[in-house]
Amino acid sequence: MQSCIVDCFKENRSGEPMNELLKQNEEYKKSRDEYHNLLQQVRERLGSKGQDDALCLKLDDAVGEYSASYGDTAYTLGFHDGLEVGKEHKEIVSMSKQEEKLSVFSFEDMANLIYVMDAYKELNAFLYGTEMALCFDEGILGRMGRIYKVINNHSALKFQKRETGEEEKILSDTSLEPEVRARLLMAVE
Repeated sequence: MQSCIVDCFKENRSGEPMNELLKQNEEYKKSRDEYHNLLQQVRERLGSKGQDDALCLKLDDAVGEYSASYGDTAYTLGFHDGLEVGKEHKEIVSMSKQEEKLSVFSFEDMANLIYVMDAYKELNAFLYGTEMALCFDEGILGRMGRIYKVINNHSALKFQKRETGEEEKILSDTSLEPEVRARLLMAVE
């Protein structure tokens, strides 16, 4: 299937579109003229005998075929490179879309979550005398602790990808208002 696609592209692009580009390409025109001058010199050296002229024509045809097959291969390779670039771009865009999904939270949503998290910490400390680290399956307070996961999932990716503890420092700093902490976590300027 890909071969058919490449062949169709080559057929459609190697005619007039290619000729228009070659007319504007100074390097191509220079090398084409140099080739024709060298071929003329070979003809002059060999003489104008019928056999020598036929040999020059065969040489010219052979160079043309060689150049055409080289160009054909280069075009095919370029086409496949383009497909790879497109595929990589699609993967990058797909990753960007996933990142967008992670950041659909607004700044206000994050600030509200931090308010709830602060209340959770106070409730936890009130009930246990000190704040307790509970597993998610340890009762109602344990399940409420999942708020940390939600906050983490919507923090800036720089916090999610590194295990620096910086996110926890920001969350724990109750001297900062929840809105300030939300800005820091979401990297909102």
